[in-house]
Amino acid sequence: MKFVAAIVLSCLASGASALVLGRNSSAVHALAAARSNSSAATKAGGFQEWYGAYTQGRGIWKWDQALVAYQRFMSRYTGQPVALLEIGVQSGGSIDMYKAVLGAGCHYYGMDINSACSSYQDATTTIAILDQGDAAQWTHFFTNVVGNVDVLVDDGGHQAFQMTTTMTSAFPHVNAGGVHLIEDIHGQNGDYLTGMFNPVATFLAGQGAAVASVHIYPFVLVVQKSGGTYAPPPKTAAAATFADIATMLAALPSHLGQVVELANPAWGSHHTGDALMNMFKTFYDLHQGAVTPVPAGCFSDAIKFPQCTMQVTNNHLQSLVSAVDIYPTYTQVHVAAAPPGIFASRKGTVWIPYGF
Repeated sequence: MKFVAAIVLSCLASGASALVLGRNSSAVHALAAARSNSSAATKAGGFQEWYGAYTQGRGIWKWDQALVAYQRFMSRYTGQPVALLEIGVQSGGSIDMYKAVLGAGCHYYGMDINSACSSYQDATTTIAILDQGDAAQWTHFFTNVVGNVDVLVDDGGHQAFQMTTTMTSAFPHVNAGGVHLIEDIHGQNGDYLTGMFNPVATFLAGQGAAVASVHIYPFVLVVQKSGGTYAPPPKTAAAATFADIATMLAALPSHLGQVVELANPAWGSHHTGDALMNMFKTFYDLHQGAVTPVPAGCFSDAIKFPQCTMQVTNNHLQSLVSAVDIYPTYTQVHVAAAPPGIFASRKGTVWIPYGF
């Protein structure tokens, strides 16, 4: 995650917690302390619980909506052998999170452009210093590092072309039943519709039955792969069903705290390229909204401002919709009971720099 001037920007550096610290910033703690953890955090059950309890140790900065998605789509791997790949290792706090929540069977594969991240490597942590925006380097990764993974988390450079290259290069190497999750899709800074969503829609349509479902959260896109040990959950009972998008959107304020459904047999699959593009465009405002650092000026100095939260001022759609689930024959919209809080709080005490 990377923010500048209170607006989320696409950046050159990968980083699950890409805090901007200048080359000479006093905010960089000694890397020798990077292994420390909050004992309370390691005992917490789910991703949000772990994150809320984490205080000391390697830095991490995640959107709360991403943690919600982690819990929904990764929790079935808890206590099981799981190969998890994260693009954007940065200060290493997410390594501790995945292993604490998913358990000892989790092998973490990290990809980053910062060679300092190599220091995190151990028996259950493999770090590759590669560029996610280069398809040839993805070929190298899956040929020489690991052939396939169960979970892929794209929290790297956050640029549309990087997300697209990662999806088209890596999704075929996500095991059947696995999950591909993209974070920090920030529409304030360029057109992610043409740069990422539309080409990804076309790509996913070409995957056919391999795509079980597609899910949208504020700043997050999740693709659930079919097969393997994945069993689709029972269908959520909808409070109302609509045959067109405009009518459904107009009815959202009348269904606060409920799930509504969009279904029209005449449309065919909701996973065609055109259908996915239409859904991505309809709910694009979930990836916007004004972002402000609280307290003011806290973003760039973790020493002076150890507590820092990026807070979104919700737009109309963000105040109404918490998640969208796109299945092959219908789409369900989770209508918030009250405007959701959309925020990312900085956690941890040890950060490594990205200099520009």
